[in-house]
Amino acid sequence: MPLHPGFRQGYERRGAGGRDPGPPVGGRCPYEAPGFAAIQSTIETPWGIAVTDFVYPATCGTRPADLAQCLQYGMALTKLTAQDPGVRQLTAEVSQLLKPQAVLREPALADVTREAAWAVITRP
Repeated sequence: MPLHPGFRQGYERRGAGGRDPGPPVGGRCPYEAPGFAAIQSTIETPWGIAVTDFVYPATCGTRPADLAQCLQYGMALTKLTAQDPGVRQLTAEVSQLLKPQAVLREPALADVTREAAWAVITRP
């Protein structure tokens, strides 16, 4: 399968040295190609999972305002995944990029996960 023109330009610019020399002379970055806009829903899942890296103080970048809530939801979802085979199947499909991360925020699952989060927070 041929490379999308934006990818091909990026690889050609890197050359043998493996370093990105910056935007091309024309000023348009190859990463602004239409193909990148089309894959945003696909890369949402890995980036959503990477948010948990902000638990480490040395992680660079802007921390989300709701980081604590995301981490609590993640802990509760992990607990629920260990207890419920249906949720385990769903999280496996999301981690394998077969389904978008948004399915983990559907109202029915979110309600059950919130209950599990409350149990994690209030446990003795």
